[in-house]
Amino acid sequence: MKSSLFGRLSVVLAGMLFVGAGFSYAEEELRVAHILLPSKEAADKVAKEIADAGNTSEAFKKACYKHSVDAGTKPLGGVLPSWLRKNGGYDAKFTAAAFELEKGAISKPVLSQFGWHLIQVLDKREKGGAVKKTENTEPGPTQDPVAAAKALAAQRAEADAAAKAAAATKTADATKTADATKTADATKTVDATANKPGPNDVATPPKPEVKVSAIRRKPSTGRRVYLVLESFLSSSGSISQGSQRNFTPNQAVEINVIWRNESADSVRVPAPSLVPLGLVVTKDADSLPVTADFAGLAEPAEFFPSLKTWGISGEVVSLNESFKDLPAGRYQVRWDGKKFIENLEARFPKAKDHSEYAAIKAEFEKAGGGVTVDAVQRDSSPAWTSKSRRFQFSVFPSVKPDAEKYYGKIRFYRASGPVVIELSSGKGYGNQQAVRHFIRLANEGFYDSLKFHDVRKGDYALGGCPQGTGLGAPSMRLPSGISNTDKTKHTRGTVSFVSRRSPNQGPVRGGEIGSIFFVSLAEHTEWDDQHVPFGKVVEGLDVLEGLTNTDRIRNVQILTASDYAGAGADTTGTDVAKVDDGDSKIIKVGQPRAVIKTTKGDLDVMLYEDKAFHTVASFITRAEDGYFGKGDDEKKIEKMTFFDSLDQNGKPILLMTGCPLNDGTGGPGYKLRDEVNDYKCERGALVMLKEVGEDGSYVPNSAGSQFFICLQPIPFYDHEKTFTVFGKVTGGLDVLDKLAKGDELTNIEITKKKNRAYGSFRRAN
Repeated sequence: MKSSLFGRLSVVLAGMLFVGAGFSYAEEELRVAHILLPSKEAADKVAKEIADAGNTSEAFKKACYKHSVDAGTKPLGGVLPSWLRKNGGYDAKFTAAAFELEKGAISKPVLSQFGWHLIQVLDKREKGGAVKKTENTEPGPTQDPVAAAKALAAQRAEADAAAKAAAATKTADATKTADATKTADATKTVDATANKPGPNDVATPPKPEVKVSAIRRKPSTGRRVYLVLESFLSSSGSISQGSQRNFTPNQAVEINVIWRNESADSVRVPAPSLVPLGLVVTKDADSLPVTADFAGLAEPAEFFPSLKTWGISGEVVSLNESFKDLPAGRYQVRWDGKKFIENLEARFPKAKDHSEYAAIKAEFEKAGGGVTVDAVQRDSSPAWTSKSRRFQFSVFPSVKPDAEKYYGKIRFYRASGPVVIELSSGKGYGNQQAVRHFIRLANEGFYDSLKFHDVRKGDYALGGCPQGTGLGAPSMRLPSGISNTDKTKHTRGTVSFVSRRSPNQGPVRGGEIGSIFFVSLAEHTEWDDQHVPFGKVVEGLDVLEGLTNTDRIRNVQILTASDYAGAGADTTGTDVAKVDDGDSKIIKVGQPRAVIKTTKGDLDVMLYEDKAFHTVASFITRAEDGYFGKGDDEKKIEKMTFFDSLDQNGKPILLMTGCPLNDGTGGPGYKLRDEVNDYKCERGALVMLKEVGEDGSYVPNSAGSQFFICLQPIPFYDHEKTFTVFGKVTGGLDVLDKLAKGDELTNIEITKKKNRAYGSFRRAN
């Protein structure tokens, strides 16, 4: 039986209820239970089982619970939802077999259009509804719990209805009391005696009183002010989703800034046009703030207008007017109350003349900036389904995959380094559309915080699903018909969108593409006609191989070919030169390298970005801001030194440096997560120092800026796998042999690095 007998026949019965007065009941009606079975053999087997148990109603019911395939009546012990009549619309063979049975009898297997049935007659009643004496069918301890619960609920509902009717009658019979208002509310009449029901009257229960609350939720007892940063495009119904956080370089980055007061009292808030004074815009690539220029900011009519409880005020602000240099990249916007006060006093000194300025300043200089920030953008990313305190957007030129080459840099929260994809599309329509789609999703921030939820080493890595199950999809999708028109082969490193085909589309037409993509870690020619490639991994295949199903993507940055500047998979470096804007120093592009300058000479160093990306990024960032070229000014320490050594058999085996206090206690103000790898603690290796706990063991994720240089191989450290090896001296080993404890480290210069920002790296705190 493909569908429930209950489901199909109840429709027929419902239609019969609307037949006119000419309808006549059958002479006899039956209360019937049945067991539906898929075959004659199954029916014979169950019939024997019931017979062996005594052919009782209880045996029939147990067999029904155990074997029946009719989901509609099985929980009820096989009982049909209505009394069976000869002209009642049930299957003719089923009806005829039932009316041949005596009460309590069980039929032989009966074939209907739904399958094979065993039928038992529970009750019979004469025409006109007179019920013959039947067996007890009240809920009992052996009855099906679902049916028992339904019966009990029906009994309680009937009892409740009777109680309500009795209460209504009693109210209607009540006489006028001293509390006339109360009597009027109860009986809906002033003269209760005149409306007292007589013997032939039916008491009318009072109509329910509908109460509609007009009271808003209670405001906060303290000060509660919200600053809402909302996508300007979110309020425009004509703008499609997928363009909420992605702007071209010539397009104004406009956002709605809205103050909302949920305090119990009126509060003073800055005029909406002044909000940019407290905004801090940072670029994701380096986490550095964008320079602000508020010279063009006009003075408002009132610096701090009063906002009443539940009041709102706002306007559209263009970030470009105050943050003029917004080159291609991804950005975050946050609010800083202290920065607001600082910029306000610099731009509009007269604001300090406001009578309440002292209190306003104190409020905005509190931790958190004195307000709660809500970033509101349309649902283009699962990361925005929960409230965020930062507004995010991207600036990126129009995508031309047929004329330009692009790269996607995937950064992770915990993995050892980034993965870089060359977004190659060829000339095929389907592959070019896939490149555009990936760039759009990445710039919208869709992949932020998602996982590669299915990683199989040596086979594939699958990610990009907002649900982490392989079933999710973004609001913007590519329609059916997108296919691998370039006939790109799925070799190791190929990156493809998963194409979900409908059964009737076939391999030629293709299927719908959402956000889920995968990287082939082996050759998969069987996927060439099914999925749509859009790139090739040029860096970080080893990172993908080492991922687990819990590793989350930090973000995906899209770079143009000129931005990437040939870094690609080249680990030996290229001769492409880049001018450093700070001091016009030439830095070559390639695998990062540095020179450690000492009073005894220079050490040329190769940095292991491939296995210790975050450690190397921190090292480069601190070197470029001059951290290693000085000591601690406050404690009048002018230079760093090799502050300590570790000796073995009277001979030093390593030298320690990188501490601004030269005593092993100083650091950059943050800790790095460990990036233990397979590089050896060999002669010349650069290794991060870690703190030692009270029990004498090394504290995990405790490295800062201190590191040591191995003067000879230390295999014990390799066996323990405790430290992060992040580089190696490749030139100046003769200088290394001359260095000793107490010698000065005068500076560290970066001579080569990949053309990317290194300022954003993973920290442990």
